[in-house]
Amino acid sequence: MDPYISTKTTVFDMPGYLEITQARLAHLASMNLHLSGKSIIDVGCGTGRLTEFLLNQGANVFAIDGREDNIQQLRMFYPNVRADVVDLETDELLKYGLFDIVFCYGILYHLSDPLHFIKNAEKLCRDMILIETCITDALEPICKIEVEDGTNNSQSIHHAGSRPSPAYVIFCLKKAGFPFIYAPKEKPAHPQFHYTTQNNYASHQNGHLIREIIIASKNPVNSDQLVVVR
Repeated sequence: MDPYISTKTTVFDMPGYLEITQARLAHLASMNLHLSGKSIIDVGCGTGRLTEFLLNQGANVFAIDGREDNIQQLRMFYPNVRADVVDLETDELLKYGLFDIVFCYGILYHLSDPLHFIKNAEKLCRDMILIETCITDALEPICKIEVEDGTNNSQSIHHAGSRPSPAYVIFCLKKAGFPFIYAPKEKPAHPQFHYTTQNNYASHQNGHLIREIIIASKNPVNSDQLVVVR
Protein backbone atom coordinates (compact mmCIF):
# COMPACT_ATOMS: atom_id res chain seq x y z
CA MET A 1 0.00 0.00 0.00
CA ASP A 2 1.34 3.44 -0.93
CA PRO A 3 2.27 5.45 2.21
CA TYR A 4 0.27 8.45 1.05
CA ILE A 5 -3.00 6.54 0.50
CA SER A 6 -5.26 5.16 3.21
CA THR A 7 -7.21 1.92 2.92
CA LYS A 8 -10.53 3.76 2.54
CA THR A 9 -12.31 3.08 -0.75
CA THR A 10 -13.92 5.85 -2.81
CA VAL A 11 -15.29 6.35 -6.30
CA PHE A 12 -11.91 7.85 -7.21
CA ASP A 13 -10.04 4.67 -6.31
CA MET A 14 -10.46 2.88 -9.61
CA PRO A 15 -7.02 1.78 -10.85
CA GLY A 16 -6.48 4.71 -13.22
CA TYR A 17 -7.36 7.30 -10.60
CA LEU A 18 -5.41 5.56 -7.88
CA GLU A 19 -2.21 5.34 -9.93
CA ILE A 20 -2.15 9.02 -10.77
CA THR A 21 -3.12 10.01 -7.22
CA GLN A 22 -0.22 8.02 -5.81
CA ALA A 23 2.17 9.69 -8.28
CA ARG A 24 0.82 13.17 -7.51
CA LEU A 25 1.13 12.75 -3.76
CA ALA A 26 4.58 11.17 -3.74
CA HIS A 27 5.75 14.04 -5.95
CA LEU A 28 4.03 16.65 -3.79
CA ALA A 29 5.79 15.26 -0.73
CA SER A 30 9.14 15.41 -2.53
CA MET A 31 8.83 19.17 -3.16
CA ASN A 32 9.09 19.95 0.57
CA LEU A 33 6.72 22.90 0.44
CA HIS A 34 6.30 23.07 4.24
CA LEU A 35 2.54 22.63 4.42
CA SER A 36 2.41 22.09 8.19
CA GLY A 37 0.38 24.76 9.96
CA LYS A 38 -0.84 26.30 6.70
CA SER A 39 -4.48 27.05 5.98
CA ILE A 40 -5.35 25.37 2.68
CA ILE A 41 -8.48 25.39 0.55
CA ASP A 42 -8.63 22.13 -1.43
CA VAL A 43 -10.52 23.13 -4.57
CA GLY A 44 -12.34 20.32 -6.35
CA CYS A 45 -11.55 17.90 -3.53
CA GLY A 46 -13.64 15.00 -4.82
CA THR A 47 -14.05 12.51 -1.97
CA GLY A 48 -10.96 13.74 -0.13
CA ARG A 49 -8.11 11.56 -1.31
CA LEU A 50 -5.73 14.50 -1.66
CA THR A 51 -7.33 16.27 1.31
CA GLU A 52 -6.15 13.34 3.44
CA PHE A 53 -2.55 13.93 2.38
CA LEU A 54 -2.76 17.64 3.26
CA LEU A 55 -4.17 16.78 6.68
CA ASN A 56 -1.36 14.31 7.27
CA GLN A 57 1.12 17.09 6.52
CA GLY A 58 -0.33 19.09 9.42
CA ALA A 59 -2.32 21.57 7.35
CA ASN A 60 -5.67 23.12 8.31
CA VAL A 61 -7.83 22.15 5.32
CA PHE A 62 -11.16 23.43 4.00
CA ALA A 63 -12.39 21.13 1.22
CA ILE A 64 -14.81 22.17 -1.52
CA ASP A 65 -16.35 20.35 -4.45
CA GLY A 66 -19.21 20.99 -6.86
CA ARG A 67 -20.98 17.69 -6.16
CA GLU A 68 -23.03 16.94 -3.06
CA ASP A 69 -22.31 13.20 -3.42
CA ASN A 70 -18.57 13.77 -3.22
CA ILE A 71 -18.82 16.03 -0.18
CA GLN A 72 -21.10 13.56 1.61
CA GLN A 73 -18.54 10.81 1.09
CA LEU A 74 -15.72 13.05 2.23
CA ARG A 75 -17.62 13.90 5.42
CA MET A 76 -18.11 10.20 6.16
CA PHE A 77 -14.39 9.50 5.77
CA TYR A 78 -13.14 12.68 7.46
CA PRO A 79 -15.87 13.94 9.81
CA ASN A 80 -13.60 16.59 11.34
CA VAL A 81 -12.79 18.28 8.03
CA ARG A 82 -14.65 21.47 7.19
CA ALA A 83 -16.20 20.97 3.75
CA ASP A 84 -18.87 22.50 1.54
CA VAL A 85 -20.51 22.15 -1.87
CA VAL A 86 -19.33 25.03 -4.06
CA ASP A 87 -19.84 25.81 -7.75
CA LEU A 88 -16.52 27.33 -8.78
CA GLU A 89 -18.06 28.97 -11.83
CA THR A 90 -20.93 30.78 -10.09
CA ASP A 91 -20.46 30.88 -6.29
CA GLU A 92 -18.70 33.58 -4.29
CA LEU A 93 -15.49 32.12 -2.85
CA LEU A 94 -14.40 35.07 -0.73
CA LYS A 95 -17.18 34.41 1.78
CA TYR A 96 -15.08 31.51 3.07
CA GLY A 97 -12.21 33.81 4.00
CA LEU A 98 -8.54 33.82 3.04
CA PHE A 99 -6.14 30.89 2.88
CA ASP A 100 -2.37 30.56 2.84
CA ILE A 101 -2.55 28.08 -0.04
CA VAL A 102 -5.07 27.44 -2.80
CA PHE A 103 -4.67 23.79 -3.77
CA CYS A 104 -5.92 23.03 -7.29
CA TYR A 105 -4.89 19.52 -8.25
CA GLY A 106 -7.10 17.95 -10.90
CA ILE A 107 -9.69 20.73 -11.17
CA LEU A 108 -8.58 23.47 -13.60
CA TYR A 109 -9.33 21.34 -16.67
CA HIS A 110 -12.86 20.70 -15.44
CA LEU A 111 -13.60 24.44 -15.71
CA SER A 112 -14.52 26.20 -18.95
CA ASP A 113 -12.92 29.52 -17.91
CA PRO A 114 -9.59 29.00 -16.08
CA LEU A 115 -8.77 32.72 -16.15
CA HIS A 116 -11.96 33.60 -14.26
CA PHE A 117 -11.21 30.98 -11.63
CA ILE A 118 -7.54 31.95 -11.20
CA LYS A 119 -8.49 35.60 -10.72
CA ASN A 120 -10.91 34.53 -7.97
CA ALA A 121 -8.31 32.21 -6.46
CA GLU A 122 -5.79 35.05 -6.23
CA LYS A 123 -8.22 37.00 -4.05
CA LEU A 124 -8.42 34.04 -1.64
CA CYS A 125 -4.71 33.42 -1.55
CA ARG A 126 -2.31 34.87 1.00
CA ASP A 127 0.72 33.10 -0.39
CA MET A 128 0.70 30.24 -2.90
CA ILE A 129 -1.42 28.43 -5.48
CA LEU A 130 -0.59 24.85 -6.51
CA ILE A 131 -1.97 23.75 -9.87
CA GLU A 132 -1.95 20.33 -11.50
CA THR A 133 -3.85 20.17 -14.78
CA CYS A 134 -4.34 18.38 -18.05
CA ILE A 135 -3.00 20.55 -20.85
CA THR A 136 -2.88 21.22 -24.58
CA ASP A 137 0.56 20.80 -26.20
CA ALA A 138 1.07 24.34 -27.48
CA LEU A 139 3.76 26.94 -26.95
CA GLU A 140 1.35 29.85 -27.25
CA PRO A 141 -1.26 30.77 -24.62
CA ILE A 142 -4.38 28.98 -25.80
CA CYS A 143 -7.26 27.23 -24.07
CA LYS A 144 -9.43 24.62 -25.76
CA ILE A 145 -12.95 23.87 -24.53
CA GLU A 146 -13.58 20.21 -23.77
CA VAL A 147 -17.05 18.62 -23.60
CA GLU A 148 -17.32 16.50 -20.43
CA ASP A 149 -19.78 13.98 -19.07
CA GLY A 150 -21.69 15.89 -16.40
CA THR A 151 -23.19 12.65 -15.06
CA ASN A 152 -19.72 11.43 -14.03
CA ASN A 153 -18.76 12.47 -10.48
CA SER A 154 -15.19 13.13 -11.57
CA GLN A 155 -16.13 15.48 -14.42
CA SER A 156 -17.41 19.04 -14.85
CA ILE A 157 -20.79 19.76 -13.26
CA HIS A 158 -21.50 22.06 -16.23
CA HIS A 159 -20.60 19.46 -18.91
CA ALA A 160 -17.72 21.68 -20.13
CA GLY A 161 -14.07 21.68 -19.18
CA SER A 162 -10.91 22.93 -20.84
CA ARG A 163 -7.41 22.00 -21.91
CA PRO A 164 -5.19 25.05 -21.36
CA SER A 165 -1.65 25.20 -22.65
CA PRO A 166 1.03 25.71 -20.00
CA ALA A 167 1.63 29.17 -21.45
CA TYR A 168 -2.05 29.97 -20.96
CA VAL A 169 -1.96 28.93 -17.29
CA ILE A 170 1.15 31.08 -16.79
CA PHE A 171 -0.58 34.00 -18.57
CA CYS A 172 -3.59 33.61 -16.24
CA LEU A 173 -1.40 33.56 -13.14
CA LYS A 174 0.46 36.69 -14.21
CA LYS A 175 -2.79 38.41 -15.19
CA ALA A 176 -4.24 37.57 -11.77
CA GLY A 177 -1.24 39.17 -10.05
CA PHE A 178 1.04 36.34 -8.95
CA PRO A 179 4.62 37.68 -9.30
CA PHE A 180 6.51 34.43 -8.80
CA ILE A 181 5.85 31.36 -10.95
CA TYR A 182 7.63 28.01 -10.72
CA ALA A 183 7.73 24.54 -12.23
CA PRO A 184 9.06 21.45 -10.45
CA LYS A 185 12.50 20.23 -11.50
CA GLU A 186 11.27 16.67 -11.51
CA LYS A 187 7.87 15.47 -12.66
CA PRO A 188 5.61 12.88 -11.02
CA ALA A 189 6.36 9.25 -11.83
CA HIS A 190 3.38 8.77 -14.13
CA PRO A 191 3.27 8.63 -17.98
CA GLN A 192 0.83 11.54 -18.29
CA PHE A 193 3.47 13.95 -16.95
CA HIS A 194 6.20 12.74 -19.30
CA TYR A 195 5.57 13.89 -22.84
CA THR A 196 7.53 15.37 -25.71
CA THR A 197 6.61 18.94 -26.61
CA GLN A 198 5.47 18.91 -30.25
CA ASN A 199 3.45 22.15 -30.36
CA ASN A 200 0.73 20.29 -32.24
CA TYR A 201 -2.28 21.46 -30.17
CA ALA A 202 -2.96 17.91 -29.01
CA SER A 203 -4.30 17.06 -25.56
CA HIS A 204 -3.19 13.42 -25.76
CA GLN A 205 0.12 11.76 -26.51
CA ASN A 206 0.83 8.04 -26.78
CA GLY A 207 -2.81 7.30 -26.07
CA HIS A 208 -3.15 9.22 -22.81
CA LEU A 209 -3.75 12.73 -21.47
CA ILE A 210 -0.79 15.02 -20.80
CA ARG A 211 -0.36 17.03 -17.61
CA GLU A 212 1.72 19.73 -15.97
CA ILE A 213 2.24 21.16 -12.49
CA ILE A 214 2.64 24.92 -12.05
CA ILE A 215 3.13 26.75 -8.77
CA ALA A 216 2.67 30.49 -8.26
CA SER A 217 3.30 32.60 -5.20
CA LYS A 218 3.03 36.11 -3.86
CA ASN A 219 6.40 35.66 -2.15
CA PRO A 220 9.61 34.01 -3.35
CA VAL A 221 9.69 30.25 -2.69
CA ASN A 222 13.01 28.92 -1.45
CA SER A 223 13.09 25.35 -2.74
CA ASP A 224 15.79 23.47 -4.62
CA GLN A 225 13.00 21.37 -6.15
CA LEU A 226 11.55 24.29 -8.15
CA VAL A 227 12.72 26.32 -11.13
CA VAL A 228 11.57 29.83 -11.97
CA VAL A 229 9.25 30.18 -14.98
CA ARG A 230 9.71 33.43 -16.91
